[in-house]
Amino acid sequence: MSEGDKKNINVDVTGLQTNEKLVYEYDDQGRLKSVSKVNRDECWVVTAYYGTPLDPNVCVVRAWRDSLMEVPFWGLIAKAINRLYKYLGKTMFAVWWKAKLNDGKTNFPRIVTKNLCGLLTFLARR
Repeated sequence: MSEGDKKNINVDVTGLQTNEKLVYEYDDQGRLKSVSKVNRDECWVVTAYYGTPLDPNVCVVRAWRDSLMEVPFWGLIAKAINRLYKYLGKTMFAVWWKAKLNDGKTNFPRIVTKNLCGLLTFLARR
């Protein structure tokens, strides 16, 4: 089923949160079996840089990451990076990095994150 076909499906998205996404499940003949809401992983570095998970740049990068995970080769790479990302997000290093992003001063973490977020946003919009 193509993206255009999904537009013709009526799905109630009332109450869909920024940390949720729709997952479409198909049968062997390609017919839609179900649509469900599942929690999506946060983009903590991008969100920390832009300040909110609702920022359009965060939404673009998150959607791009989610779409990459559905492609066989890139999906494996994206999932491995995502696991590393989750691990790093729980460390003291992540707490320090986020504090440096939020202090408003020009510093190494802010410069690196600005360039990384710019690159990810550029790639996601292509």
